[in-house]
Amino acid sequence: MKKLTNRLHILNGGREAYQNFLRNLTPQVLLLSSALLLWTKLDFSRIDWSNWQATSAFFFLFAAFGMAAWINSSNFYRSFTFPFEKWQHKVGKILDRHGVTGWQRRGAARLYAVLRKKLVELIEILFVNVFLQVILAIEVAHAILSVAAILRVAHAG
Repeated sequence: MKKLTNRLHILNGGREAYQNFLRNLTPQVLLLSSALLLWTKLDFSRIDWSNWQATSAFFFLFAAFGMAAWINSSNFYRSFTFPFEKWQHKVGKILDRHGVTGWQRRGAARLYAVLRKKLVELIEILFVNVFLQVILAIEVAHAILSVAAILRVAHAG
């Protein structure tokens, strides 16, 4: 049986993806902070065409944040699931050779194979899912706190 550290993707092939993910968090916080700073000056309760530049900038920055967060998270997640998906494809070919048909039997066979051979990798993928959600929540909270601090300084002076 392989050592645990050899089976964890984040300690082997996933190092670069993890570092890239962390590097790309700062621009995301800056985009969201900028969008939220513009949002504080907008009034969405009525339509006001005289303020279209700030409104357009807000929507542009917010969309840019959404795309950056999506791309960064999906690249990181894909790095972790690709070897697993490749392995599952091999399991599917083996099941085909043995004549395992029907979605219930096939699903049970795949689940058995995962639990028996790739439990560590499955736990790692579940951990990565939770990690991505927690990081996104921290990112949003950090952007909100940054804007609040900027507004406090602006109103104090």
